[in-house]
Amino acid sequence: MKIPILFMEHSGSVWNGQLGRSRRQPVAELRHHLISICAGHAQLTERGGRVARRNGPVARSTSPCDNFSRFRNVLPLASLMFALSLVLGSTASLRADVDWRLSIKIVTDARGDIPNGTIPRMNAEVVEANRILGQYRRGIGFDLTEVLVISRLSNWFNADPRDGATRSALQAIIRQDPANHFYRSNAINIYVLGSSSGTCAFPPDDDIILMGRVPYKTLLLHECGHFFNLFHTHEGEANRYTDGSTCNEGCGTCPRLVPGERDGTAETAPDHTCFNSRDDFAQNLFGVPFASLDAARQGPINNSWFNIMSYHGGEATLNTLTPDQLDRMTGESNTRRRNVATGNTWFVANDGHDSNGGHTIDSRLLTVGRALQLSRPRDIVLLRSGAYAAPEIMNKPVSIYASRGAVEIIAP
Repeated sequence: MKIPILFMEHSGSVWNGQLGRSRRQPVAELRHHLISICAGHAQLTERGGRVARRNGPVARSTSPCDNFSRFRNVLPLASLMFALSLVLGSTASLRADVDWRLSIKIVTDARGDIPNGTIPRMNAEVVEANRILGQYRRGIGFDLTEVLVISRLSNWFNADPRDGATRSALQAIIRQDPANHFYRSNAINIYVLGSSSGTCAFPPDDDIILMGRVPYKTLLLHECGHFFNLFHTHEGEANRYTDGSTCNEGCGTCPRLVPGERDGTAETAPDHTCFNSRDDFAQNLFGVPFASLDAARQGPINNSWFNIMSYHGGEATLNTLTPDQLDRMTGESNTRRRNVATGNTWFVANDGHDSNGGHTIDSRLLTVGRALQLSRPRDIVLLRSGAYAAPEIMNKPVSIYASRGAVEIIAP
């Protein structure tokens, strides 16, 4: 059944909950909501958000579309009451966000034990990753499908996850016998060893993440960033002597630090692992303290200093992914890493074209209608800032999210 979409004034966030469990509210309060009707069911959009918990100890904010500014052509009260009755009367369940499935394997030591606190620590990593992703309100997050204990790799318990030989050997062992090593072809496979740090190669070659049991709390998101093709913010950095030759000494010895600027985004400042403060950035790039810079120059420095893909700051400050980074992760999720995702995100922008594929920001679509045609139930339509014509019908449950500024959808 195809039912017209109802557009109403809205200045809040999407609520992706279970139908039939909405709070009953006076009709007068609904002028701040968007109700979209999908194949006889409804999705209610409201202010605020909630924490999702499903298929494991994963918390995620599902409150996107905070950038939606206004929906024109408010429908008459009779139509509104019809829509409200569908929301309150349905018993169906509607989920329209995209999850990245995680399968975590804890490697035991030689005695068959795992150190105390390992599993809670991994759980905290997932919760923190979803908290950070949730603040960007794009509908993506991790679904921790399982945490398993594996003893047949115990002779690798003390191995260094960042050692190339370790990585190659473990990957070969796991691929030779995937079933007995709990390898999942539809999930991000993380193997936790007894040391620290972590490593992950880039797509499409490698799909196994190695982590230590005592990482900082954003390491899982950092390594999954690599899994989805994100580089370090200091990619391309170099240490030089004053004559320009390569310096192989440490941070305190090499007289010239050349920051890297090959992370693939213009939203971060050129970065170096030897920068210990934002003043180091500012002095290296502009010759002045950070506080002397205007907001336009401070912004990229903040984007690097607090970035998940940087080596700065420690647990308290690494909390940032830029729009370009999120777009790249989403594009990889739609393409080379599609096997780990529960759905697609369709990119739409006013400079797109409906003959494009819509899977990456470089192949973005032009119209919401075309994105809905291509989408499947529970997919996401991601709109860049601007005004868009509303499709006449919507016959599948999808979520529409805004990015990079205010979005206006205009009903016919």
